[in-house]
Amino acid sequence: LKISKVYPKLKQGNANQLANYRPISLIPTFSKVLEKLFLSRFLHHLSINQLLTSQQHGFQTERSTTTALINLVEFLTDQLEDGNKATAILLDYSKAFDCLN
Repeated sequence: LKISKVYPKLKQGNANQLANYRPISLIPTFSKVLEKLFLSRFLHHLSINQLLTSQQHGFQTERSTTTALINLVEFLTDQLEDGNKATAILLDYSKAFDCLN
């Protein structure tokens, strides 16, 4: 269970309007270190037991958004060459995980 301090961060606009703020949670350093340690061990467990699909590209060594796009383009090309219909739905989560400068 994480306990964090939440502070309002002005996004932009009038500082007197509550809608122009977003919550920022500050997590203690020890929690961050413990979480990274757990994640490292968990990913290692998934890897050595082959529990990750080959379609997983995030947080994997030698994989990236580029390799994911290459796989998608190859799949779509193969489908079209075989006379099948091909559809892709892409979602943009770029604003979902904004960072502070």
